[in-house]
Amino acid sequence: MAKLHNKKPEETPIVMENIQFRRATIVSRDTPVRFLINILDGTGEFDVCEGGAVVVTGHVRLAPEPAAERLQDLDDEPAPDQDLPPLLTDDIYKELRLRGYNYGGIFRGIRRSDPRGIVGQLAWDDNWISFMDTMLQFGIIGVDTRELYLPTRLQRVLIDPAAQLAAVAALGEGGLLPVRMYRDLDVIRAGGVEFRGVKTSLAPRRANAQAAPKLEKYVFMPYDNATVSTEDTSRSKRDALTVSLQLVLENAGSIKLKLAEAALDRPAEALLTPLAMQVLESEPQVRVDASLAAGPAPAPYAAAVKDLGVKVNPKDGKSAPIDTECHLVLAADVLSRHGAATLGHLAAALAESGMILLEEPHRALDGAQALLEAAGLQCVSRQLAASCEYLLLRRRRGPAAATVVLDVDDDRSFAWVDALRAALERAEREPELRAGGRALRCYFLPGAREPFRPDAPAYAAQVERDLAFNVLRAGVWGSYRHLELAAAEAHLQVEHAYVNTLTRGDLSSLRWIESPLRYAAAAGLPARTELCRVYCAPLNFRDIMLATGKLPPDALPGNLAGQECILGLEFSGRSSDGKRVMGMVAACGLASTVLADKGFLWEVPRDWSLEQAATVPVAYATAYYALVVRGRMRRGESVLVHAGTGGVGQAALAIALHAGCRVFTTVGTPDKRAFLRERFPALPAENIGNSRDTSFEQLVKRRTGGRGVDLVLNSLAADKLHASVRCLAEGGRFLEIGKLDLSNDTALGMSIFLKNTTFHGILLDALFDADSEDSDKAAVVRCVTEGIASGAVRPLPATVFSDHQLEQAFRYMATGKHIGKVVLRVRDEEAAGARPASKLLGALPRTYLHPARCYVLVGGTGGFGLELAQWMVRRGATRLVLNSRGGLRTGYQAACVRRWRAAGVAVAVSTADASTPAGARALLREAAALGPVGGVFNLAAVLRDAFIDKQTPADFQAVAKPKIDGEQRLAHSIFCALYTQC
Repeated sequence: MAKLHNKKPEETPIVMENIQFRRATIVSRDTPVRFLINILDGTGEFDVCEGGAVVVTGHVRLAPEPAAERLQDLDDEPAPDQDLPPLLTDDIYKELRLRGYNYGGIFRGIRRSDPRGIVGQLAWDDNWISFMDTMLQFGIIGVDTRELYLPTRLQRVLIDPAAQLAAVAALGEGGLLPVRMYRDLDVIRAGGVEFRGVKTSLAPRRANAQAAPKLEKYVFMPYDNATVSTEDTSRSKRDALTVSLQLVLENAGSIKLKLAEAALDRPAEALLTPLAMQVLESEPQVRVDASLAAGPAPAPYAAAVKDLGVKVNPKDGKSAPIDTECHLVLAADVLSRHGAATLGHLAAALAESGMILLEEPHRALDGAQALLEAAGLQCVSRQLAASCEYLLLRRRRGPAAATVVLDVDDDRSFAWVDALRAALERAEREPELRAGGRALRCYFLPGAREPFRPDAPAYAAQVERDLAFNVLRAGVWGSYRHLELAAAEAHLQVEHAYVNTLTRGDLSSLRWIESPLRYAAAAGLPARTELCRVYCAPLNFRDIMLATGKLPPDALPGNLAGQECILGLEFSGRSSDGKRVMGMVAACGLASTVLADKGFLWEVPRDWSLEQAATVPVAYATAYYALVVRGRMRRGESVLVHAGTGGVGQAALAIALHAGCRVFTTVGTPDKRAFLRERFPALPAENIGNSRDTSFEQLVKRRTGGRGVDLVLNSLAADKLHASVRCLAEGGRFLEIGKLDLSNDTALGMSIFLKNTTFHGILLDALFDADSEDSDKAAVVRCVTEGIASGAVRPLPATVFSDHQLEQAFRYMATGKHIGKVVLRVRDEEAAGARPASKLLGALPRTYLHPARCYVLVGGTGGFGLELAQWMVRRGATRLVLNSRGGLRTGYQAACVRRWRAAGVAVAVSTADASTPAGARALLREAAALGPVGGVFNLAAVLRDAFIDKQTPADFQAVAKPKIDGEQRLAHSIFCALYTQC
């Protein structure tokens, strides 16, 4: 703008209005980003383009009198909560980082804020971009959310460079500019910049920003394991390999593993290296250098491992070693087919601590002891899989030059630390001993019958194996291993579950998930609610838009965007007293049980099945709310209903025809046109138009003599939306039930209102926030009830899917091929008079906290403690005690507690010392005052990280005090409270 008007930037105050960010721009470190800015000189309209696409649009103009452009008479009263510690830079950007923002450098410009994000201070680094960005950051500090929101629209931005520079000059060098958020007015002001009407939208988190968490179980695995972990062949093979490879890793003494496999003429698809590398590289920090001895014909093997970074060579392992100094050598069928020579060549490739992993037929080891002895090898682990077994071999070790046995007992003096350090130092000094940690062997002997001695008969054989970790459990030697949790093991059979996507936008991630309603009855139901069992749960177009990511959750009214699941609006089933009911819920209707508003429940007529009843609530409630309650439809008026074969479309047609209206509708295919003619004989064929283009506009105007229709029930978007608006007659009412254009702030044009028309946004969701006395809510319920009695309301046709066909149901409805409703059958309806039975569904487990119990977090004001408390609140906790001897000391701690209390959570902060008996009792008394104690989480920790040569008994004592002493005191106090009432 300054360049266009031949002015200096610091002398060019401007106002930008109606700014819309059309899409995000990804900035690369390697490739420059170039923006093309176009400003229309006559109108001031501008757009910013990047990569051939428009990314920002808006209007810009000069502001000759910038002072007059600023909002006047703003209330600058002191912010509330002045007695609480302020949020400082580290506090603020910790919170923003947890929401998904990663700011650095001059973009970390907020220096101070009150806990509510009303007043603060910003740094000025002589950079307009970073300064205005920090203003936008300041606007979200006080928003109670952990979601990632990005600005998508700005109503107005005033930039007054002269006022900005004057404010900076008045503060002097290093001064901070005051910033204030006027939340009621939606205004942010700092220096010479003023933002009005900042609209943010929920943004998806960056995909694959970190590796997906591994779900594992920690189990004891014998070293000689003759039990198959699962009958699944591939799964049992992976488990057996995982145990063997974890053993190799912890005995190798290095996280950089050198691996070599001898193909030995096996088929390329049967190689062990791909699965072995997959297992090894899933371990933290492990790096693998792999090679494959493919023999004289390496081509097929090279193709099989080309994407793994495996080096392929022509060695064969039958006539010479395949490599040198390997930590791990892989091969198959050596004992059963290839014999001593090959085994010897494999052994020659090993490093000192290396191991050979063989895949052999079952019981191949039984007759192969002579082969092992001839090669100087011993078997240290044998793991059985469904189709084979895995043998882990290593060189036999001679007796240790000297052995020091340290008994690690429960003596709190930790005297053994000094002895261990001295023994390891000796191992470093004396060449005949293995250096450092490689000399250390650990034995865990719970319930052992005799003291440990390396030469004792009970222990000698295991000592000879020379493994790093050795556990004797029920007379069997083994160790504890992390094994991947199978999909079946990761599910629970539960009574209460709901449907949701694990990844928004990915229909393949639809799953049943355990519901928090498991505690609903025990905690007491809210007033005017009913816990109902769901038999049938229909899908609605809103569910499809949300699940596919085309509609952001924040487009929904109320606080639905912050809920974990927002899929499902209606259901049919049974109430808690066994009555057959149908109803609507704000969210989470795709579930096995729902907590329903009694005001939105209807008893199902006797001649309807529950499957039929499920098709009624939302379709007819939406149609009545739009046509009758908001549109005030009267007999004899004309009505245009788009998408007439959809659920709402059929309901609207039935209601309008029953009311004696002249009806027009649109469909997308000839089959749907034929369906409407059959279902609604009173609907003239010439009144059915095409919903795939705008030709319906000409049809309506031609059939009405150019007048148009009195009501339009619209669900179409883009150009078809504008064509529908043009179909309105004088005094017409436009009823918009589609959310896409509303969410995208699509321009409508004001001239249509010269015809005395009205535009209504129909959001049935808004009625769920209304109280029981709301007139619109009562009118909708009354209309549906009267419609059932009069016959205007009748079940819609439905396509039914079972409870395990989630993805198929969503994809089918997304194609738009359905007629009527798409319904999930959660359970079958019983015969008349039969007693309803509970049904269990396989669902992903979710931890929920009992809302009537109190949870104690020792060390709860630390970073991990505050995050755990936040997670617990999201999972249902309503009573928390945060224990910290220092109390609340930072603004971030105080802000977290204030946020939870504002949400209705009872939070107490205790300064009792839980590591002492008196302190533990005092802490539990404080918790009991809020409610029965549901759990104690000991997060208190003292860190004394160092290598063992720097550790002392005092360090161990300091670490043990909050963990061991504290937990014992708490456990004793809980025992007393439960059993002796002390």
